[in-house]
Amino acid sequence: MVITLTEGVRFLQSLGDAHPTLMLTGKPLRDQGLVVDELFRLGWKDEVLWELLARPLPTPLRKDVSAVLAKRLSDALVSPVPGPRRAWEDAREAPPAPRRHVAGADPVIRRAYECQGDRGMCGVPVAAEGEVCPRCARMSEPAR
Repeated sequence: MVITLTEGVRFLQSLGDAHPTLMLTGKPLRDQGLVVDELFRLGWKDEVLWELLARPLPTPLRKDVSAVLAKRLSDALVSPVPGPRRAWEDAREAPPAPRRHVAGADPVIRRAYECQGDRGMCGVPVAAEGEVCPRCARMSEPAR
């Protein structure tokens, strides 16, 4: 299988180099690389995406790592682009080009928390430990 080295694929390869437990290869690398390319096109910054994907894996891990990363990326696709957007007052001034991921860059990793709903597989970013995302808050808990 030939994998085109897009910006998203390079980003995921760098993530796997920094965190070997998150290494993707083959079809998952190609497919998730396309999702990362789309997120970059939508305006996601590489530092924010790195922080989202580099979070600890759920324990116990009940699915493949590629499935966990795919879920995190699909949640990011339907989420608003994080961070404030700057309004350009001078219409003659072109906005800056989107930031490109540079392989080997040392991103800043901030402490972040994930929703532990859906039996620990949700993974949507939340503000504090123990919080759940709006989707999981609406879901009823199964009878025990």
